[in-house]
Amino acid sequence: MNLPVIAVEFLDAFRGLFVKANPKVWWRDPTDPKTLMLPMIHVNGFTYESEHTAAIKYFATRIGKAMSYPEFSPEDIECFHNIRDVSGTSHMYCVSFRLPWKVAMYDELYEHD
Repeated sequence: MNLPVIAVEFLDAFRGLFVKANPKVWWRDPTDPKTLMLPMIHVNGFTYESEHTAAIKYFATRIGKAMSYPEFSPEDIECFHNIRDVSGTSHMYCVSFRLPWKVAMYDELYEHD
């Protein structure tokens, strides 16, 4: 997702995306929904955090909020790298993570507003 200013906010589109997925296509074992093969998501974004640990925590919080999945943490991020420093105070990163199962199956696990 290469809209670095607002890409994270579009992650809500993944909530419940696999609720009605065809098990023959998306599950390694069609009888076991926990074997769902979930996509890797790559999202670009900006932060004012210059220190790596603070920046990854910032993105983990934003991603969790966007997907209505507060359990999302820096440990869920598989790849995190600086793309470029836009200015002395603005830094662009790419964040890569596997779509969490609870987000993919959102409709079955959470109540909606």
